[in-house]
Amino acid sequence: MSKEKHNSQVALIYHINLNHLSLSGLDRNAYVDQYLAEMVQHIKVPAAISIPAEDLIYLQLNSPETYRDLVSNPNVTFLLSTYAHVIAGIDFDMYLEHVNLGAELLRAHIPTDKIVDVGYPSEVEAPPASLVEDVHKLWKTILLGDTRIFPKLDADHICWQSPSGVHFPTIVSRRETQYRPEFHRFFREEAPANDVVSALRDDAKKWSTSIGHVSRIDMEAPLFNEVKYPDGRSTGPRIDLWVKLQNHYAKFPELFTSISEIILNAGRSRLPSRHLSHDPIEDQKWQFHDHVATVGRSGDAVVRGTQAWYQWMSMHHSDYFCTKKDDLLFKASGDGQIRIVKGQAYREPELMAKFALLEGNNYAGDDKMLGDYLENMRQVYAYLTERDDEK
Repeated sequence: MSKEKHNSQVALIYHINLNHLSLSGLDRNAYVDQYLAEMVQHIKVPAAISIPAEDLIYLQLNSPETYRDLVSNPNVTFLLSTYAHVIAGIDFDMYLEHVNLGAELLRAHIPTDKIVDVGYPSEVEAPPASLVEDVHKLWKTILLGDTRIFPKLDADHICWQSPSGVHFPTIVSRRETQYRPEFHRFFREEAPANDVVSALRDDAKKWSTSIGHVSRIDMEAPLFNEVKYPDGRSTGPRIDLWVKLQNHYAKFPELFTSISEIILNAGRSRLPSRHLSHDPIEDQKWQFHDHVATVGRSGDAVVRGTQAWYQWMSMHHSDYFCTKKDDLLFKASGDGQIRIVKGQAYREPELMAKFALLEGNNYAGDDKMLGDYLENMRQVYAYLTERDDEK
């Protein structure tokens, strides 16, 4: 394979987050039971999926057909991740436990030949420098966001040099790319599919070396771009546009490569070494201090036994701590509107219900979807507890 071909190739990464801030209970149910399977079935070029281990177990227990579709698509591989969608800045001294448990569960529930030994930390955030060597024992390579590390880098493939001199191969994923806005414009029907492909190609030319370029996006995006009209009509989640985009990608097989090929190319290259640290500039996104205090108190006061420990770990999800912001509104064709929830309308009731569950109180609210979700989570906790007992 020529250097020029490498320069034009892109490895796609889709991140799954069943507790995404903007994902309603209704949409999550449909996502788990129907849309995710349909989306995965239509992936026709190489792509890697990042998913917290808890979410994968949730799928396996509550929607086994979706789980099977997810792990069986020949074009899809999986990155390693944490147990819950945890970030290092709010980890209650449990970050390494999340990394360890995530790697263990994902390796146990995904076929070995489908796993790529690349760690995808939630929010592509750099783990604490004091834990770099321990994390490297669990993840051979790590993927970090360019806005989550300091200093800023002009290279996408480096070795992160720890204080003691350990070199951690690192992929730097760019946020300010042409791909991200064009992807979202496509799902708002403001850009054709070819503009997304052109953006991927241009990003690769700008950032890639002979190793190749990595582009990531949240897989829930089609659900967030549903158009609703004043008379009650709705387009529904834009799975139709997802299928259209995947079919368009398939017309350009030379553009796409796998994350495995990226790793092989990096292994053949002399990567520059860099000292890195966490960049706090985006930490303001996760500043819901009341929720942080609630979860911290719950761990100190009521975590007793294995099942309660898993329940508490589940409460570490980063989206429970997202700072409250105004919803995003976009005009659509006619008098339609796209609303993307950025407050805590969906996640705060869920966190409070999990807190009550941890204290031994059954859910007593009238939100059936939330009650069903908690019952599904009970199955996850029970499964993991039984698994531990059998070790």
